[in-house]
Amino acid sequence: MKLSDRPNTHSIPNPPVWKSPLILFTLGFLFVLISSSLFLKPPVVTSTLYVDVSASNQPFKAEVIHLCRQRLTFLKPKDAIVDAQFADRTVLWQNTTYQPQEQNNLRSRCDRILDPESSLGRAPGTALMSAIQNWSAQVQHLQLQNQAPVVAIFVIQAAEVADGQSAIDWQQIKQWIQERIAQRGVVLIVGSEATLQSQWITALKESPTTRIVPYRDSDSGLKWAFDLARKS
Repeated sequence: MKLSDRPNTHSIPNPPVWKSPLILFTLGFLFVLISSSLFLKPPVVTSTLYVDVSASNQPFKAEVIHLCRQRLTFLKPKDAIVDAQFADRTVLWQNTTYQPQEQNNLRSRCDRILDPESSLGRAPGTALMSAIQNWSAQVQHLQLQNQAPVVAIFVIQAAEVADGQSAIDWQQIKQWIQERIAQRGVVLIVGSEATLQSQWITALKESPTTRIVPYRDSDSGLKWAFDLARKS
């Protein structure tokens, strides 16, 4: 019998287990799933809410509480929250990281958003310059730690200069705001009466990522701000 006519007694080796179609399909599916979650995950933002708690804004308590609660619906896990109250001076009200399990506690705090801290309101007026300067310093500190987009919300009805405070310098306010949002930031200003609203518009007219709205449009303003920030 010729050598070539002999039956082949050598078995064909099985492919490695990891090369089986089922394993390869599973690995491919997991890769796509993980990649999608990384790319589709909304970026973390820094959300600041600075609220005028002076006498001029007290009649709008229901509107401010609604805005505070509505803001929570736009927050995602690990978003930074930096909130303050201001009147004749500015006081940091809360500084935390958003976690969904804290939603009820944060909603309860919103009910007290217009209750001034004990150190506020000892002098009449609303120190807007002090509030914006404080906000700028807080955001600058955070930006040194991370480059998360900033959603800045200012709630103010009127800007009566407080005793001992200098007149409002709109050029300085514009500079503070633009420095902090130049790269990845959005500013929403809510509730200002007609004269103050006009002053805001004039000062910030060159900033496309700034919007000034009345209380009735706060919901749409919040949606615009957070959508824009998470896309930046």
